[in-house]
Amino acid sequence: MDRALQCDSLLRSIDDNVTGISRVVVIARATTELHERAYGELAFDGDLWMENGVPCSTLLADAVDGCTYVTLAVDDQVFYRPTDFTNAIGTFEDEKAFVWSWRLGHKTGVTSARTDHWICSAAGTRDESYRYLFHSDGALYRRGDYVRLLDRYVPGWQKRALIPNDLEAGPAAAQREWQMSVGPHVGPLEATCMTWQLNKESSTRGRYGAPWCEIPETRLDALAEAFLAGRRVDNVKLYADTSWTTRFQRHDSLPTHVYACEEASRFYADLIR
Repeated sequence: MDRALQCDSLLRSIDDNVTGISRVVVIARATTELHERAYGELAFDGDLWMENGVPCSTLLADAVDGCTYVTLAVDDQVFYRPTDFTNAIGTFEDEKAFVWSWRLGHKTGVTSARTDHWICSAAGTRDESYRYLFHSDGALYRRGDYVRLLDRYVPGWQKRALIPNDLEAGPAAAQREWQMSVGPHVGPLEATCMTWQLNKESSTRGRYGAPWCEIPETRLDALAEAFLAGRRVDNVKLYADTSWTTRFQRHDSLPTHVYACEEASRFYADLIR
């Protein structure tokens, strides 16, 4: 929503780093003509579905219909390391896993390391990041598992006006009820994607508690204007030096998100060329 420049960075990072996927669908909402024009500048090998009166959740139901597997990404996310879905799915099935999380790596004392992946039981760890099984930031599911939980905990989701946060919140809030009955949590030895908390669009402002740090250069309208002027995020710098994944973090930061601070937002703004 209103994040064409950030979505472009995500899509280019998928093109650069992700293999083994058969289809990309972008579901977007523009709240003003400025953002609608910005989304019109996206160039990628896939489908762009604008809401235009049709709820995001309805479009998502259409997008995943007929798929065997589904993976979800958010527009303020970037894939910064090689991410091979073909190998991931093979391991996923060998381990009889419930979810593969590209955003988490092996953590000593929390996960068990295998040759090329980690594994853990969500019900058996106190680490909240590894207990959180139902998320939209680089999660791989069997379509049947994903839809079944939505059907159970967000009844009628296909026809309701829901955003990804709403879809995630239902099963996540009831996780204690179902986490014992699903397979383990798995992922790559090193995380391959991360989310930037740079700004907040209107549908989540005041409704969801995730921290964010906006500076003038990362405001939604400013980024849309920069995108229309031909400016883009320098993803190559993100791939070449991944120290940004830990540089801004505090001792209590989530490993899945760049810590929301002014320094991190200024670093990101400097990448827009």
